[in-house]
Amino acid sequence: MVRFRDIMGGKKAGHEKHPISSHEPGPEIQRKETSPAKEKREPELVLSSSEPELESITESRSLRSPESIYNEALILIKRLLDNPEEGKERSDEIRAIVRELVQEVTSGHREILFLTQEQSPSCYLYCHSVNVTILALYLGLAMDYDKEELLILGLAAFLHDIGMSKCISIVQKKGKLTHGEFNIVQRHSEDGKNWVKNIDTLPHRERVGTIIWQIHERINGKGYPMGLRGDQIDEMAKVISLVDTYETLTHPRPYREKISPPQVMEMLLEMKDEIFDAELIRTMVEQFSLYPLGSYVRLNTGDIGKVVGINKEYPTRPQVELLFNGPGKKVEHRTLNLAQAPAVQITEVMDEEELILEQKE
Repeated sequence: MVRFRDIMGGKKAGHEKHPISSHEPGPEIQRKETSPAKEKREPELVLSSSEPELESITESRSLRSPESIYNEALILIKRLLDNPEEGKERSDEIRAIVRELVQEVTSGHREILFLTQEQSPSCYLYCHSVNVTILALYLGLAMDYDKEELLILGLAAFLHDIGMSKCISIVQKKGKLTHGEFNIVQRHSEDGKNWVKNIDTLPHRERVGTIIWQIHERINGKGYPMGLRGDQIDEMAKVISLVDTYETLTHPRPYREKISPPQVMEMLLEMKDEIFDAELIRTMVEQFSLYPLGSYVRLNTGDIGKVVGINKEYPTRPQVELLFNGPGKKVEHRTLNLAQAPAVQITEVMDEEELILEQKE
């Protein structure tokens, strides 16, 4: 059985109180001229085509479901990316939805993490912003950030790609970017910083803008736009950079298929102390597991199940709700704690669509 310390030793990532600290954002995802991602039926999006006015939502926030919160955040970031000139008039909405996400994350519930698993390639930039916010907040919570610090982190994560509003068509492109297109995309960090700092009603706008500006810096000094390294980079920029890379790789893009969470965790571990800080990766694995909540897995018993719980000491041994035992063979639903079943192993991570097709055979 693999304990967490067998993957990575050392103490838990600390909470650095100073605003500038060592940085470990992930590498940029290199586009390759490979065959584009297979055309497949897109999962039903949380985003409604009718997009109700945010101001008309009167449901009590204390009673709102995670789906409702996620949906509102998705609608808002889409509007901001499509109409960045509305930033000032929507600053109260930005603050309100991020505060609500902070409240949801600090409530002790983890249901909203399930919503970060699904995404449609046709609007990935919108979903990506919300997913990164949720993941960053859970990581910040594990690092003992207080609620005001989580608000700063959440605002920066929610708006970290706002500078992409000038180049959405480029980032949605299938295939390799030209040198000129890549230069345009690289400017989104500075464009995002300037956008945020011009919203004078946004709380902590100077700090938030700086974090956004530094998200693509790297601890080895090979990032952009300034080539900062180590302690020159804000700790919160490191947090967002790490989950930004994780979220990007575990979701499909117009130019490639998604990569399974365990494979991505292995990739990130290989980058520790070179691109990413080892302690941050350790905390992320501990917080999210190698098999995130909501993912589907096949066991060596032939059973197929859904990950419904995480064992922090045993990141390869989650709690799995058993669903099927072969095509079309439903089993009595029960939860198996793999930390207490050493003979049972996960052999494969399954895509939800793959699971549906297999069960129809």
